[in-house]
Parts: sequence; structure tokens; C-alpha cells
Amino acid sequence: MSRLYLYGALIAAALAFAGVIYAKGRIDAAHKAELAAQAEQLASLTAAIERERALREADAIRAKADAAKRVELESLLMELDDHAENSESGGAVCLDPADTERLLKLWR
Repeated sequence: MSRLYLYGALIAAALAFAGVIYAKGRIDAAHKAELAAQAEQLASLTAAIERERALREADAIRAKADAAKRVELESLLMELDDHAENSESGGAVCLDPADTERLLKLWR
């Protein structure tokens, strides 16, 4: 009878060992899947950050160009206002060809 208990204990130990190995394999697989998902998420976030950085740089370049264009347009408007104030026909409704050309420059 004691041999029977010994064999039973050996079988129980073997089953417990197999269960531990199986559980470790499942845990390792879950960790591997979680790591892969996090690596994919990291890659996607890194790409999004790079796209945002590129867009911000392009926006800064565009803002600088727009600011320069605005300064140029404001100087043209001030020049046109000065010309209108100092011209002999300042109160006239019609514009002479030079005035028309200055106005057209604003929209080019």
C-alpha cells in the first residue's frame, strides 16, 4: 500500500510540475503579446510626434512668410494712403492709372 501512495505522490508531483510549466508558458505568451502591443503603440506615437513636429516647423515657416507679406502689404497701404492724402485729386472718385496699378499690386 505504501508503494501505491508513493506512485500517487509521484503522479501528483508530475502533474503539478506540468501545471507549473504550462502556467509559466501562458504567462510568458501573455507578456510577449503585451510587449508587442506596447511596441506597436510606441511606434505609432513616435510617428505621430514626428508628424506633429514637421507640421509645427512648416507652420512656423508659413507664419514667418505671412508676417513678411503682411508687413509688405501694410507698407503698400500706408504708401497708398499717403499718396491719396498728398495728391491733388485726393477727393476725386476716379483713380488715375498709377493709382490703379498700386491697388492692383495689393492683390498680386
